[in-house]
Amino acid sequence: MLLELCIISILLLLCSIIWYKKNKDATLVRWPVVGEVPCIFKNAHRVHDWCVELANEVGCTVATKAFFFRIIYTCDVRNVEYIYKTNFPNFPKGKHYNDAFDMVAEGIFNAESEHWHAQRKLANLTFMSKEFRSLSAKVAQQLVQDSLFPLLDNAAHEEDQNHDDGSILDLEDVFARFAFDSVSTVLFGSNPRSLSSSTTSHHPLAEALDKVTEVIFYRHVMPVTWWKICRIFMFGKEKEMSKSLKVIDEHMTNYIATKREEILKGVVQKHDVLGLYMTSKELEENKLIPKGDQFLKDSVMSFLFAGRDSTAVTLSWFFWLMTENPEKRPRS
Repeated sequence: MLLELCIISILLLLCSIIWYKKNKDATLVRWPVVGEVPCIFKNAHRVHDWCVELANEVGCTVATKAFFFRIIYTCDVRNVEYIYKTNFPNFPKGKHYNDAFDMVAEGIFNAESEHWHAQRKLANLTFMSKEFRSLSAKVAQQLVQDSLFPLLDNAAHEEDQNHDDGSILDLEDVFARFAFDSVSTVLFGSNPRSLSSSTTSHHPLAEALDKVTEVIFYRHVMPVTWWKICRIFMFGKEKEMSKSLKVIDEHMTNYIATKREEILKGVVQKHDVLGLYMTSKELEENKLIPKGDQFLKDSVMSFLFAGRDSTAVTLSWFFWLMTENPEKRPRS
């Protein structure tokens, strides 16, 4: 009996080794019990590239179930349209989602059903207004002329002067700074000037946003119980989250106080989002929309998250595609 058990154990071990060597480099590996969780952690640092590989090699929709949570990944346009448009009311965000985004509890990210529609209406009235669109175009043009072009020109001159060493410019970082400056200006009416050529470090608010974004991602792939325990005892990523949220709250509080003072003094409005929200009749009259400074903080913080990252990523991908496809560049 003992001999038989030893033989079976050796065969199982050999089969496991063969299986591991065969699948260790696969894009998606379904492990016993834990499912695809090891793959998620393995590719956490390159999650966007990994998602593209999944779509190309495995399919546009992948469903997996591990011992502590379930994941459905899809980039099929039919599914996306069905979830976000055709049958949107049937896909509420739910408690786990709201808990993960607790730092913007009263913002549109966490709003459900009629409350979401009310906030969406307020946002549409703001972003579609003639004043806001005019401000957005003006801000983008000024930042390109006064900040982005000088920064790129300065880097080009440095490269000319250092033929041996050369000069490396991280365009992804440049576009992230550009997006942060532009979005902050149209949201608060104040330019943080993180794109200035004299700036060698990131803006404290931008760094705090990066930390919070990272923690939100980990909250979505870690067991809910585990990250909530981390939050209670303030260790690991949740400790970083707490520190970052304090920095963000300080900046939001200062922006709101400054804007309120400008309104009380009758200073001419620049038609930034915060000013438009604070003077909005829709916000004042609609009972489905929360009132108070916390709602203002959560709303502009939500827009800052959405606008900064989407703009920076889009610009980075655009110029990468132009680099990879030089024949598509416009002829001078």
